Amino acid sequence: MTIDLTTGAVRPFISSLPTGDHPTEQVLVKDGYLYWSQGSATNSGVVGHDNGGGTHQNDIPCQDVTLSQNVFDSGDGHLTSGYSPHGVARPGAVVPAFSGASHHGVCTGAILRARIDARDPAATIQPVSWGYRNPTRSASLPTIRRSRGTSWLARTVRTSAGLGRWRTRRIGCRWP
Repeated sequence: MTIDLTTGAVRPFISSLPTGDHPTEQVLVKDGYLYWSQGSATNSGVVGHDNGGGTHQNDIPCQDVTLSQNVFDSGDGHLTSGYSPHGVARPGAVVPAFSGASHHGVCTGAILRARIDARDPAATIQPVSWGYRNPTRSASLPTIRRSRGTSWLARTVRTSAGLGRWRTRRIGCRWP
């Protein structure tokens, strides 16, 4: 949110972010960027009846994803592929990055960032890392580690749900 201190008007900083089983949570600011954890829309990458009766938004990939040949039965004959709306089976399809997102750069199960000084912050959204189910918090902002000419993102993540154990691990994604 931004607040005009003269008029008191409040407006969203970025709106229309995806939601579902795991919402937007942790927010941090560093070096001119707002970082936030964008939770996954589902627990498994597949929209089922446990997701608002099948009406919730499907997960959004941060990069192009080629689906397996698997489809998942909701128990009543509805067959659904990953990264697809409920009841849509598309085995082997390629799901483009950010498909179904309200803004380019928005994806689920990810750490995202946007420029805080931009006229249109939503136009600057970009993923930092992804592959999380429910990124509830981070103990620190992302740090970059160099290894044999490739940059890797190191994140502090929960290793065991609900047990409060945290550790830093190397995430297998390349940093641009």
